[in-house]
Amino acid sequence: MKQLPPVQHELALKALAWESKRGTFVSPSHNEFAWSRDGLVTAKCPWHKSADGMEDDTNSDEYIPSNDHCGMYVSFRWGVIEGYMYRSVSSAVFLVEGYGKLIVSTDGFRAAQLLLRAVCIDKSIPQIQRLAGMQASRYFDIPTIEKEPMLIAMDIQNTKLHRDWYEPESRYMKHLPVEQVTGLLEKV
Repeated sequence: MKQLPPVQHELALKALAWESKRGTFVSPSHNEFAWSRDGLVTAKCPWHKSADGMEDDTNSDEYIPSNDHCGMYVSFRWGVIEGYMYRSVSSAVFLVEGYGKLIVSTDGFRAAQLLLRAVCIDKSIPQIQRLAGMQASRYFDIPTIEKEPMLIAMDIQNTKLHRDWYEPESRYMKHLPVEQVTGLLEKV
């Protein structure tokens, strides 16, 4: 496995689907968007133009405007991601970290960049999608993880960053007081 930097930013869930014709993973809702093997993907907003009609320099790694739909969308909610996962039988669920500019809400965020951290191969998801997860692990050179540990990692990080409003998704973390969740961070 490749070495990833320590987690610093918000973690969330993202579904991606294997597209065998092109030999790559794509977004289930935007299959024209292929993901690079290095696992760090940068959003580009092709409709941003400057006043003279030329390409706008706001297409940097750090920029996503708050008043449009540019950026890569992710969710803190398993049920939302599950909906995307079922758009393709070859989808897998990933734990991702947002980089660059993030527009965060209670349901998730959109980011200028996403780094794939791990892929879920839990027994609760259909076997074909577990196989897609194993394929993704090899393709992106990232670890596999089961659903609850993935959700717990996301919950601990996001509670640390947004303790006033973040609602844990893991069934084990939902009923813990915020102080107990943030106390777990010192042990991790």
